[in-house]
Amino acid sequence: MTEALDAPSISQVAVALSRKPNSDEAPRITATGRGAVAEQIVHSPVRSPAEVQRPSHGARIGMRHPKLTRVLEQMEERIENPVSPSQLARETGLSTRQLERLFRRYLGRSPKRYYLELRLKQARNFLLQTDMSVIEVAVACGFTSASHFSKCYRGFFATTPYRERGIPTRET
Repeated sequence: MTEALDAPSISQVAVALSRKPNSDEAPRITATGRGAVAEQIVHSPVRSPAEVQRPSHGARIGMRHPKLTRVLEQMEERIENPVSPSQLARETGLSTRQLERLFRRYLGRSPKRYYLELRLKQARNFLLQTDMSVIEVAVACGFTSASHFSKCYRGFFATTPYRERGIPTRET
């Protein structure tokens, strides 16, 4: 028996994915259902055949320092609730100063600056790929105030989040 799922929940998708692909019991997820799931989770766009797969952290920055790689992974996992560089250092078994030196050496910026840029790039992805409001994007990227988010965004991208979205703003 095959059932079609028009608007599946995340748990229904998990069940569907855990079943064998050729199983008679596996539900089909319709195009509408796939769209509903995509709206529930934020994901990167599908790459074209010409685009290359995103390399690992170490390969991207040209180094294989395991502790720095772990800190970068932790930063990406904690976009919504950022933690301080000193806490990241402690959790990785480094001193704050060691972490700062590693970031300067391999990434050319401080841990705090790198984390901010990572959050802003994620915010830009959200603005361009989702229907989330600007304040929802700000919160999802760890900003507690829309004005602080807008100021940081404008400083990094030279445009406001509202303009990025194409929302008209009142100029003073």
